[in-house]
Amino acid sequence: MERRKYRFRILNGSVARFFKLALVDASGVAQPITQIANDGNLLPQPVTLLELDEQGIAWRATAARQRSRHGHGDAKTCIDCAPAAA
Repeated sequence: MERRKYRFRILNGSVARFFKLALVDASGVAQPITQIANDGNLLPQPVTLLELDEQGIAWRATAARQRSRHGHGDAKTCIDCAPAAA
């Protein structure tokens, strides 16, 4: 990946699941991500979070992440932090 800002458009396309997404490094530590919109609407101000709000069915979010702050090989993984369904 190039060292620049990336925009992620996230859509919960599931039929019956809720998701709570976070970006973590190789050791499992949550990394900040900046949310700039939800469900197609820009937020009044960007919000920096360690995990996005819970995403309901067909819910959309737009987040940005600056790649230039991280060295080559610093892999990040998107994980679901929502509680498991009973």
